[in-house]
Amino acid sequence: MASASNWRERWQQLRPQLPALHRDGISLPAPLLLAQLRKALDGDELEVQALQLGDAGGELQLLLKKPGQRLLHIHFQFAPVDWPARRIDIHFCLSGGENRDPTLAGRALGKLVLLGLESGLGLRALQKLAAPLDWLQLQDGLASVHLQQIPGIARWLQQPVLGKPLAERLRLAAIDTTDGALRLRLARTTPIDQG
Repeated sequence: MASASNWRERWQQLRPQLPALHRDGISLPAPLLLAQLRKALDGDELEVQALQLGDAGGELQLLLKKPGQRLLHIHFQFAPVDWPARRIDIHFCLSGGENRDPTLAGRALGKLVLLGLESGLGLRALQKLAAPLDWLQLQDGLASVHLQQIPGIARWLQQPVLGKPLAERLRLAAIDTTDGALRLRLARTTPIDQG
């Protein structure tokens, strides 16, 4: 009986980290997304600290390690999906959070980074970090994700279903942030949607 209760306990811990299916789409919980972001972005210059998702959008906290450790807050909200262009736009704004560097020189550099964030250097730093990602375009206050340029998603969109690519039968209708999850709403593609 102990093994059954251990299994139930492990399931209760694991369940909030798994995608949830809905009649019209799927929800991806913040812990799952946070783990994926950490896997993709953590490195010598950057570390993903936290991800929070709520009804009005979300906040991503990044620790910039060089120069001087500074916690950066990125507040974001999804725009309507441009399915004919296979593009997702995300409105965002940057704010420098707390200085995390324990050294005096690091705190001074952190203050300079904060001034840089306020003068637009923060966007340039993010653009430099995102440069290797062909599918992500960052402009002032707008991040555009080009789905056709992400190899895994492009293959999925072109997957044939009953003689047509899946993207011609099913579309991403909306993206919402709610209840600590990213909600992807799907709908059938109509001839008008195909642009």
